[in-house]
Amino acid sequence: MKKFCCIIGIAIMLFSSCNNEASLTDETREVATDAQKTEILSFADEITFNRSVKLLSELDKNQRNEWIKANFGGFRSLYDIYTQAIEEAETLDESMQAYMSYKEKYRDYLYFPEYKEDYGVYLPVSDANVAMLLNKDGFVVIGGKTKNMRDITNYAQLQQTGKAMYAPEDEVRTRASNIGEEYDSGWFNYQNKKKIRLKCGRQITDIDPSVSGAITYRLHFEISFRKKTWLGWTNYSSCVNMNGFYQIGNVVNISESKTADSSHDYYYGPNYAPVTMITDGTHNYKGYVMPQVHVEVNLQYRGIPDEYMPDYNFTLSELAFPV
Repeated sequence: MKKFCCIIGIAIMLFSSCNNEASLTDETREVATDAQKTEILSFADEITFNRSVKLLSELDKNQRNEWIKANFGGFRSLYDIYTQAIEEAETLDESMQAYMSYKEKYRDYLYFPEYKEDYGVYLPVSDANVAMLLNKDGFVVIGGKTKNMRDITNYAQLQQTGKAMYAPEDEVRTRASNIGEEYDSGWFNYQNKKKIRLKCGRQITDIDPSVSGAITYRLHFEISFRKKTWLGWTNYSSCVNMNGFYQIGNVVNISESKTADSSHDYYYGPNYAPVTMITDGTHNYKGYVMPQVHVEVNLQYRGIPDEYMPDYNFTLSELAFPV
C-alpha cells in the first residue's frame, strides 16, 4: 500500500457535495450541474489525474480496490455501477419486463446500444481505469474544472474499444492493436442461450534495436461471451477457465481462470524477434521475424456444458517485416 499511496500523495484529492437536484441533459458538456457534483473526486491537475489512471492500470483487482478505499473511502464510481450491472445481468431472463426493468435502473449511467442483437450494457467510457475515478454520472474535477469524461455515445465508438458484440463492417481480420494474422473462432452458439468466442494475436510491446537488436512482443488471448435476453444478447460477469499450451519453439503451458465481464484478456510474453536479414525472393533487407505460433486450448465456461464446448487448435503464421 505504501508504494502506491506515496505516488499519489502529492495530489490534492477530496470529495465535495451539493444537494440541489438536476438531470444530465448534455453528455458532451464539461461543466456539470450541481447534482453531478455530488461525491465527485478532485485532482490538482491533468498530470496527477493521468498518473492515477496509469497506476490503476498496473494494479490487479484487489490492489485497485484497496488503493481506492485508502484514498477515497466509500466513493462509489461509475465503474462500480457498471460492475453491479453486469453481475445482475447474469440472472436476467428473456422476458421484456425483466430487460426493461434492468435498463430503467441503469440507463442514466451506462450505455445500452440496442444495435442489431447487441442488447448488452456497457461503460460509456472507453478506459475502464478512468471510469474508476468518475462519479456515477461520469464527472471528475481536474485543476478546479468539472469535466464529463464519458466518450461513448454511439456504437461506432463502442466498437473501437473491442467490447462490442459486432466488429466494424469494414474491419479486417487484424485489429489495430495486433500485428499480423489474428485467429478468430467466431461465435459458438449453444442452444440460442449462451455463446462464446476466442481471439488470439500478437502485440508488439517494445521496439528498441539498440537493446539486443530485438523487439519484444506478447500473445494476446481474448475470450468474449454473451447470454440471451429479450430481443438480443447481453454481456455479463461470468467465469471462464482456459487450459492448454502455445508453442513458439518451446512449449508454454496455459492454465488461467478469471471471473469478470466480457471480454477476458490474457497476455503471454515477452517473446523476442531479433534483427535479421530477410529475403522476399528479389530483395534482401533487414527486418524482424516472428516465428509461427501453434496453440491448442480448451475453455470451460459455466454458461455451456463441457461436452458441448469446442476445442481450439490453430497456428499463427510466421511474420516478417522490415526494420
